[in-house]
Amino acid sequence: MKGKKFESPNAKFDGKLTHSIDKTGPELHVSFRVSTAARELRSQVVAKGIAMESNASKIIDGDWNKGYLYLKIPNSRAIRLIEKPFGSDS
Repeated sequence: MKGKKFESPNAKFDGKLTHSIDKTGPELHVSFRVSTAARELRSQVVAKGIAMESNASKIIDGDWNKGYLYLKIPNSRAIRLIEKPFGSDS
């Protein structure tokens, strides 16, 4: 249901109201850590010439809910690069 558009009887808000679920503090912290790590790793990959800037986001991806960062190589399985320590909120 996240991101679903609601119909509004008021034309002013029609198509502009969306449903969203707020994240808790620990979920926001994990999302922040993963996105920061992904952004930094992508910039390093581009700086070293391993991948182009347009391709880096397809190669390095994250699971913001679980706290994982993946390296996705075509025609092979994804490799987990960074993992949130078990039982850790930080």
